[in-house]
Amino acid sequence: MKRLFCFLEVDVVKLILLTITILSLVAGSGGLCYAVPFTDIVDFSGTDTYGTRTYLELDGRGSPYEFFYSHSIDFTPPAQSISSATLTFSHKGNSANPGEAWFITDTGSFFLGTLGNSTISGDWVDQPFDLSSLLGGISGTNWTIQLRLYENTSGTDRLWIDKSVVTGEYDPVTTPDNPIPEPATMLLLGSGLIGLAGFKGRFRKNN
Repeated sequence: MKRLFCFLEVDVVKLILLTITILSLVAGSGGLCYAVPFTDIVDFSGTDTYGTRTYLELDGRGSPYEFFYSHSIDFTPPAQSISSATLTFSHKGNSANPGEAWFITDTGSFFLGTLGNSTISGDWVDQPFDLSSLLGGISGTNWTIQLRLYENTSGTDRLWIDKSVVTGEYDPVTTPDNPIPEPATMLLLGSGLIGLAGFKGRFRKNN
């Protein structure tokens, strides 16, 4: 019987320790909203297929040569703020020669970067670009980002583009239809668990 009581006491202690851990995590979070992931894909096609991928070829004629496209992300529930976003651009045919390289910006001319070396005969390059510098002040139900690919030489520098993918996370707006777990709610839950543990211990000892 004594060994049984010891087992029951350990069970109660485990439940209390679990509750304390949950409460500590909630207290440390400061009531932050949960993050919601998002993804938007632009799939380029119209020229040919290479392996399993379809692609669009940009011939680079003109100085500078420019190609525009956009991503549009719908937020459900609405966004309070965007915490992170990355653009992954898939391409082949960009030259290692800086004078013939292709670049990418948003249409406000914010420079995102230079496309990495990707020969036509080589593998597709899936190149990431950090969009964190474009996220300030973005909120609501939609975010549209317009992008510009360009190169500055007058020759024909072919670039094959397969797809552009924007991924990230955002903090949603709290509404009656979209409640966010807050520390007070978690504290109430934790108190209930501790009370249950005490009741469980007394009940077992009485038996």
